[in-house]
Amino acid sequence: MLPAAAVAQPASAEEVSEVVKFATSHGIAFNVKGGGHSTSQSSSSTSPEGMVLDLSLMRNVSVNPAAQTVTFGGGCLWEDVNNALWEHGLATVGGMVSHTGVGGLILQGGFGILTGLHGLTIDLLEACEVVLADGRVVTASPTENEELFWGLRGAGATLGVVTSFTSRAFPQGDVWGGLLVFAPDKLPGLEEFVNRWAATNDGRQAMLMGLAYAPPAVDGDSPRPPVVMMLVFHLGPGADEQGPAYFAPLLEAGPVMQHLGAMPYPAANRLLNESSRAGKRYQFGGANFTAPLKLSTVESIQRKFREFVEAQPGTGIEDSICLFECFPNQKIRRGVAVDSMAFNSRGNYFNVGLIWAWADEKLDAEVRTFNRELQRDIRMLGYDDAEFKDGVGMYVNYMGGEAMPADAAFGGHAARLVELKKRYDPANVFDKAWMTVGPKTK
Repeated sequence: MLPAAAVAQPASAEEVSEVVKFATSHGIAFNVKGGGHSTSQSSSSTSPEGMVLDLSLMRNVSVNPAAQTVTFGGGCLWEDVNNALWEHGLATVGGMVSHTGVGGLILQGGFGILTGLHGLTIDLLEACEVVLADGRVVTASPTENEELFWGLRGAGATLGVVTSFTSRAFPQGDVWGGLLVFAPDKLPGLEEFVNRWAATNDGRQAMLMGLAYAPPAVDGDSPRPPVVMMLVFHLGPGADEQGPAYFAPLLEAGPVMQHLGAMPYPAANRLLNESSRAGKRYQFGGANFTAPLKLSTVESIQRKFREFVEAQPGTGIEDSICLFECFPNQKIRRGVAVDSMAFNSRGNYFNVGLIWAWADEKLDAEVRTFNRELQRDIRMLGYDDAEFKDGVGMYVNYMGGEAMPADAAFGGHAARLVELKKRYDPANVFDKAWMTVGPKTK
């Protein structure tokens, strides 16, 4: 991350417009910062002469309980939206970390605990207020600037600055769930339960299986043993009774630690906050897996993950985690037409998220290299459809900002997206990725 020559903090769409026009008229490169959760410098300056357009003053949230909608500023964090909705007994699909900014997560897909019931964050968008590259402030919705709305839902901030979102919300009560931690030798039974979940969930059960390391000991010097964590959730009325019954095989599998119970939805959305706390170096990566998941696949990924982490003692790399994200995909696959938006990853597969965290900057290059290698290996083991028959099989939010041809990120939607880019941002003011159609990169 480089210090910016200037930081602009507008408080309205009109002020954002003035900043964009000033920057473009003076040839100043800038990036837009929402929550600042990105690991790819897309929320910070990329050169000492660059500028950051910081939306952090735009955090207003307005709830319409009668219409069950919520309108929120582009600088909001999910905590802002969750808390405002909870006052009315409502919730919308959000991420798994409450201090994540809303914009980046929404516009490139958006998975969360409620995905099994309501789909992706982009599936719930009703309108966006957008500042374009020429400074115009427009509304994008199913009835206004429809082509722009199509592109924003998946291509993210490559077409403009979204200063306000309006999304659907839903009645929501307490969530039952929490964390279980297991020794690595329990992996066969956990893999078996993942397959049971894939075959039996009805959209109300969600979970994450994480290859990780135990928290640091009190003395700070003891080795951190490898563990497998299971973050589980059961939604809907009666969840406090149905949840323990559904997840009974996990409770009976001998966790070394468990913390389970009923909680408000905003609290459930905070359970992974520590995995992305400020003050560390981060790199994201991603791939996919299909069900039934093979034990040999998980064991191979676990072995490679542990070999890399344990070869870097004293670097803080044990804070990293490899997440198998078990969010029900029935609503994703059947609730929205694939060609209704730029997002093109609605196939019968699930995300693997790599969250690398470390302290020693000397490890930066090695982490980037190994991240690419492990992503490639997981794809080959789990899901790798080179012909895009089931979507691209790629969650762009996990790609760590790596430049790639448009068709690698959007498959058959790429050509239409490139034309939109030429129409709305011909000078490529807003992003350097996905500008051309080219061969898929592995």
